[in-house]
Amino acid sequence: MLAQLEQDWKYCCLITGVSRGIGKQIALAVARKMQIVILGRDEKTLKQTVQEIKLSKGWDCYYYVGDILEDSIGYWLSDFIRSRDLILKHVVLNAGEMDSAPIGEMSQDMIHKMIDVNIKGNIFLLNHLVPELKKNGGGSVTIINSISGLRASKNNALYSASKFALKAVADSLREECARDNISVSSIYPGYTEGERTESSIKKVMQYKGLRSEEH
Repeated sequence: MLAQLEQDWKYCCLITGVSRGIGKQIALAVARKMQIVILGRDEKTLKQTVQEIKLSKGWDCYYYVGDILEDSIGYWLSDFIRSRDLILKHVVLNAGEMDSAPIGEMSQDMIHKMIDVNIKGNIFLLNHLVPELKKNGGGSVTIINSISGLRASKNNALYSASKFALKAVADSLREECARDNISVSSIYPGYTEGERTESSIKKVMQYKGLRSEEH
């Protein structure tokens, strides 16, 4: 029993996209239950989140500075987690890119960025971390998708396409991991208050020719 308690204490959850909004709130909530490792590109923001978790009297929190588009990011994260004598049991994928434009007005950069971050980056991570979960006896994968991953809307073709693809990834992974004691869940939130939502609303208003006072 003591050995099991010691092992449970080493379990951790990896969370991406924690710099703001939903991801940050998830990190603060999960840290009350277990140790977490947060991934992001901005070290200053990651340090601020770690400090908030410490102030909220949560479990230990470790941060790793990296980009989900780096091919080997999953390997490096696995090594980092093991070097802290932790056992990866849960993965929460929240990192993503959000932008909107009608077809015919999208920049090449927008197209590449949305597809790279929302699809390729998450698959890079899963490709390396799912075997780690299997080796550790199972766990869970939670993908924070979007209502746009269930229903497309005007000026949102690219974003919706990337989120529909992410839904397919989760659905396939759920079937693949059915016998490996790994649960796979997708969450489809609608608009939430924050910088990204405000930016998206402003773009939609711009396309519709509305002024801010009409919002």
